[in-house]
Amino acid sequence: MKHTFVKRIGAVCTSAVLSMGSLCMQFSSAPITASAADANYARLLQYSLYFYDANMCGKDVASKTGMQWRGNCHTDDAVPGGFHDAGDHAMFGLPQGYTAAALGLSYYEFKDAYDATGQSDHIKMILDHFCSFFRNSTTLSGDTVTNFLYQKGDGTVDHSYWGPPEDQGSGRKMFWTSSGASDIAANYAAALALNYKNFGNAEDLKYAKALYNFSKQYNQCATDGPNGFYSSSKCADEQAMAAGCLALATGDSTYKEAVKNINSLGVGWAYGWNDANLGAAVMNGIVNKDWSQATKYLSGKCNGSGYLFMDKWGSARLNCSMQFMALVATKEGNGNYTDWAKGQMDYILGSNPANTCYVTGFASNSAKNAHHRGASGYTSYSQFDMNGWDAEGNHMTPFVQYGSNAKPLIGALVGGPCNANGDYHDNMADYVCNEVAIDYNAGLVGAAAGLYYFTKSGSTDSTINGVTKIYSGSVTPGSSDSGSTSTTTSTSSTPVNQGGTKIAEVSGSDNKYDINVAGAEKLTITIKTNSNDWESNGCFGYQTSEWNEVKWSENSASGTATIEFEVPSGVSSVQFQIWWPNTATIESAVLTMAASSGSTTSTSTTTTTSTTTTTTTTTTSTTPSTQIPQTDNGLRGDVDCNGTVDVLDAVMLAKIAAENTGTGVTEQGKRNADTNGDGFVRNDDLTKLLKYLSNSITLDQFNK
Repeated sequence: MKHTFVKRIGAVCTSAVLSMGSLCMQFSSAPITASAADANYARLLQYSLYFYDANMCGKDVASKTGMQWRGNCHTDDAVPGGFHDAGDHAMFGLPQGYTAAALGLSYYEFKDAYDATGQSDHIKMILDHFCSFFRNSTTLSGDTVTNFLYQKGDGTVDHSYWGPPEDQGSGRKMFWTSSGASDIAANYAAALALNYKNFGNAEDLKYAKALYNFSKQYNQCATDGPNGFYSSSKCADEQAMAAGCLALATGDSTYKEAVKNINSLGVGWAYGWNDANLGAAVMNGIVNKDWSQATKYLSGKCNGSGYLFMDKWGSARLNCSMQFMALVATKEGNGNYTDWAKGQMDYILGSNPANTCYVTGFASNSAKNAHHRGASGYTSYSQFDMNGWDAEGNHMTPFVQYGSNAKPLIGALVGGPCNANGDYHDNMADYVCNEVAIDYNAGLVGAAAGLYYFTKSGSTDSTINGVTKIYSGSVTPGSSDSGSTSTTTSTSSTPVNQGGTKIAEVSGSDNKYDINVAGAEKLTITIKTNSNDWESNGCFGYQTSEWNEVKWSENSASGTATIEFEVPSGVSSVQFQIWWPNTATIESAVLTMAASSGSTTSTSTTTTTSTTTTTTTTTTSTTPSTQIPQTDNGLRGDVDCNGTVDVLDAVMLAKIAAENTGTGVTEQGKRNADTNGDGFVRNDDLTKLLKYLSNSITLDQFNK
């Protein structure tokens, strides 16, 4: 189902409706032609994530975003955070939850692509920002949701403002519910469950379960806040999607059974903000190995050489979402849609009748006038013509392009062709063809990750216009304005195991669980006892030359118990049993991975001067940063305490040193930030960390 008509009218102004009929360039339908030059999927994944930096909201935007022109905004919201919906600044719950769930699924399925292209830290930052907002928006009494915020900003009021989010002002309306918005609650639950599966925050799983139970308890869609912007008539599809994500996160048979409801619901549309059926069918395939519904739909749609056009409103987002789902099915062994997806993406990246790349900032022929307030360069409607617009195409529509103070909008997917013939117009006034939105980019990110996973094609950029925080594999961030030197790190080789921690894959129930520990040195399990027992006990079983069992016993008077197991060499799985109490459940299972000794990275550096261009290729041996030994002070340099040492830690350390504050940093993080061990966090700690990250000093020198 597309966005409602009222919603998209509101994207400009409720009294000003666009007519594009007279401006459309007319093209005949044409098959997609392959364009190898556009097949840089590593770079596409890198760029597509920056749109979320542009649309980030809250008190910590300035410290998180990579976009030079963004800052903190809407800091007086009852619950700051989340992401702006589209070219506007409201926060609507359905696309918010869907987007986070889709991005989480893309990381779960194509983690290797994120790791190889250096984008894992970026997607984690984005997903943690989403999920922190979801948790903060939810009021719990024990494990029960008593209230939650499902929308920020009135759509009609919000759309009457045109300008940057930092200047919008205060007093936005908040929409809370204690008995409804079940569709949105289920979307939040799906996103939180996947974030737990991906990154291991036990709080994410706690809130996911509570929101899912809340959704099932009331079974009532949101009716007040949307007011025609993102209206939904059902919640069973979002609930099935959430059940699938919870089944993946927990292995619980109750959730596995619940996702099977998709078989009675059927599939008839792309996975999106108001139709989660295909997403749920894919989850049913992943957790129950039942691909019947997903395969039936995908095989009927994802074929042929023509552009898959499903609706005029955001046709490119529907196309990318279908690519994403088809590539997940391909990875899971149910069909092979890789060539089809490559052809569709070629179209979106420029091999189309309009000769336009529908991803902003990606190519010289990218769309340049996306419908986006923050990037447009305008601070009010009065600065451009809003007259003469008619919803039925009765009047000529003015052409509006970005103003002189426009900001670079990187990696945003515009709506794309408004019909199957490929008609398109790069006009800021056209919110049908040229709006951008967080739900649009969710499919683009998923498709880009999937295409890189299968093709290993392309490389990332070390400098991007308007971007100050670069995520690009092993490349050290540099100023986007330098322009004279660019470094591209090849990502076509198989990534090495860099150690660190990750969430274990757990299956089973009834206090007996199978856990994948391949490549790990240690397994740490936290169980919730739900009892007054002072002790919990059980055993680990694993196979070497014979079956072995290791008994464990831990104090559980606090209601939880943490058990650590050193994984023997060569063991790929263990059976974990809880003997007592029989009501206990696993809260988290985290692996400490064994790191390899090093990796080889080929880097091509091109330096351009006024007279010559010189290209030099070097091969260097690097040691993964995650091999820094764990000491009493934790992982040296790991300021954000995520188990790795990278440029994000340097950013946080710089902020502490500059502001002489530890705001947002844990006590362990502050200790880790003291890289020279003198008891203070200062600029010399930052200097030492940057020298290590740039390979100017060795690992041994860094640890002294």
